[in-house]
Amino acid sequence: MSFGVVQNAIVSIKSNRNLLSKRDRLKNTLSGSRLDRVDYNLPKATPSMLLKIKTRLQEENKQLKTIRFVVLTIIMFVIVFTILYFV
Repeated sequence: MSFGVVQNAIVSIKSNRNLLSKRDRLKNTLSGSRLDRVDYNLPKATPSMLLKIKTRLQEENKQLKTIRFVVLTIIMFVIVFTILYFV
């Protein structure tokens, strides 16, 4: 092997190493860890509160699904009719 090929391989390896995630290199540093964490004082949730939250979220998701379906069908109808009109 000539020296130019080896030098290009070394440069390629260095640039690939620089492209890797910096997360592994910063894992054990002190700057990434927070020693003064804030503890939140959250209220205790009763089973009835959790059930209300669950039903509310299910209703919201159901409404979002119907809205998405309606908008998608309208867009599809518009696309199909414009294609049929010009063909």
